[in-house]
Amino acid sequence: MRNVCAGRARTVFESSERRASLAWSAGSPRSLPESAILGLVTVGKRSEQQRLLEESYELALLRDPDFPRLFYDILFRKHPSTRALFKSNSLNAQRTMLSRTLVAAIDHLQDDAWLAEHLTPLGKDHVRYGVTPEMYEWVGDALVDSIAEVCEADWTDAHAAAWRAAYQRITQVMRRDVG
Repeated sequence: MRNVCAGRARTVFESSERRASLAWSAGSPRSLPESAILGLVTVGKRSEQQRLLEESYELALLRDPDFPRLFYDILFRKHPSTRALFKSNSLNAQRTMLSRTLVAAIDHLQDDAWLAEHLTPLGKDHVRYGVTPEMYEWVGDALVDSIAEVCEADWTDAHAAAWRAAYQRITQVMRRDVG
């Protein structure tokens, strides 16, 4: 059943990524280049963490192709002060950027060079936007909460641990040169 769900989710994801690519504006803040977005299809042997991340992200997209909206709903509800950080882009653009970054980071989680090349500049951008160190924890909690909510009974402690470890890795790289 999971393979069928994952296959359907991948189709939903690829379709939504094509729409997002068409809607992407050239004037957007730094974003990951199209060439960096490989989708959720990973070449080579996957780790258990990779499998758990892909499985849960695909399931979240299958059940709610716009689950990043839920992420922002949770973030803004729990931490209303963060809403002010998102004035320069529409929430649709923010959701697209979040999705693209998550997919790319999941695909490249074990690739230190890729992470440094793409996420370190993103971290510097976030400092300029006014993101503080404590906000990274808020975002991580909202991310895990939103994926867990959409995955419902299929969400496990192993999924939560995989996402928390991945998010810690991502933020570690983003904050590497900014403190």
